Amino acid sequence: MIKLEINWAVNFLVAIIFYIITDFLSYYTLGALLSFVFFIGLLAVYCKNEVKGFHLLIYLLLLSPDHPRNLIEDLDLLKEAGDITYYSFITTKFAGVSLSVWSILIVGAIAFLRKVVKGNFKLPKIIVNIILIVLISLALALLSTFLDLTSRDVVDLKFMFSDFRIFLTLVLGVFIAVGYVGKNSAYVTDFMQLLVNISVIIGLKSIMFVASDLILASPKLMLSTQPYIFIALVFSYLVLDVKYKYLLLPLAILASVKISRGEIAYIMMEALLLIFVVALLYKNSLKKVTKVYSKNALVGLIVVALPVSWMALYNEYLFNFLVYKFSFFTTEIWSGDVAFSASTRMYEFLNIVAFQMENFRALIIGRGLGGYFDFTFFPLGYELGLSDFSSKELELGVFFKPHFFINFVLLKFGLTGLLLYSGLCLSLAYQGYRLASKSDGVKKLFGVYAIFLCIYSFNMFWQPILMLISAITLTFLFYENITRRNFEKRLSD
Repeated sequence: MIKLEINWAVNFLVAIIFYIITDFLSYYTLGALLSFVFFIGLLAVYCKNEVKGFHLLIYLLLLSPDHPRNLIEDLDLLKEAGDITYYSFITTKFAGVSLSVWSILIVGAIAFLRKVVKGNFKLPKIIVNIILIVLISLALALLSTFLDLTSRDVVDLKFMFSDFRIFLTLVLGVFIAVGYVGKNSAYVTDFMQLLVNISVIIGLKSIMFVASDLILASPKLMLSTQPYIFIALVFSYLVLDVKYKYLLLPLAILASVKISRGEIAYIMMEALLLIFVVALLYKNSLKKVTKVYSKNALVGLIVVALPVSWMALYNEYLFNFLVYKFSFFTTEIWSGDVAFSASTRMYEFLNIVAFQMENFRALIIGRGLGGYFDFTFFPLGYELGLSDFSSKELELGVFFKPHFFINFVLLKFGLTGLLLYSGLCLSLAYQGYRLASKSDGVKKLFGVYAIFLCIYSFNMFWQPILMLISAITLTFLFYENITRRNFEKRLSD
């Protein structure tokens, strides 16, 4: 039985604070001022205490909303104006860059400079190799950018920096993690406890949102959750025996609720992965495998039936939205009558591949930073809007940010980049399994969490927070597995 330390009183208080910030303060200039206070406070804390600063960074990144909860209801306003006034730690910008991104960049730079000042660059070989792979990938990206410039009609520095961000965030994420390891020997346990407590806070916050919507009779489609981070935790709870499991599980589910076709597809893949993970971890006990499968089948039925029944009775708007999104898998994909958002992704892929089939260099190493595509080869049968691409992209008629990881990585970095990117994501599952199969307690939970995070990590190309969490998780896994291997080697000697 895995025991986790949950500070319920503090978590409840933090949930109330971020409930107020999300649904009230962030709509006003006060939200922007508060975000800058958080930002300055974070840097001050991190400079003074690396461990507390690390914790505060993760709290702010995962608890702050990245959009208002009524975003979908105000979609028509977004299409007309191109933006909605909302000031959170993630949406408030300085010099055109979000404070959340600034916090990752500056904290990462501080962690790196501390290494420089101390003259302590001794890192495990595997960590050095990961950094080298990222830097080699960057070198290839710069080469493809240089070679592609002569064929471009549009060169946009802002989009080029945006594409560069993934390399920078991953490397800085490694240094942030390395700094934390150096200051905290219980880095795996504390980081996992941190994620669990944040999931509790978001779950409690979601309950407050639902209650508020019912009281005010103004149902909203979003609960300001973090599915990319916490769906993996949900499935980890299903695999392992965790104390207070059936209290923590619904809170983790509430921390992950988001209705979209992408989320439904990811959950389906996580469910399939669950079957393999259980079989691998409990391969020596058929009885245990059967027991876990049976429990999860029952839990899965309850998890699906109860929320859907509640939506049908108390929030018809949300229920209809769920049915609309799920229809993609039940009718649209088979009939060929696919919704515009899903169709756009398919046309993106077709046009990117069509261009690359005529440009071998672009097929192998991509078009580089700031690379773009258009719909010349396979035109769309409908008009695009501000909910699809930015106003600048629509005005130029070229598009820098395709919506699916295969489309994005293939466009920017070609087949070589797609191979390296996939290898990086899959290494989360491999290293996670190594840790989970040879450890117990919270470390085992962390290993299983990393396995399930692997699925979502493929989507990190456009999410700096997910990039950071993935980089930190992978670094911790390497450190822990190396430490365990060295310990076993000393015992055998």
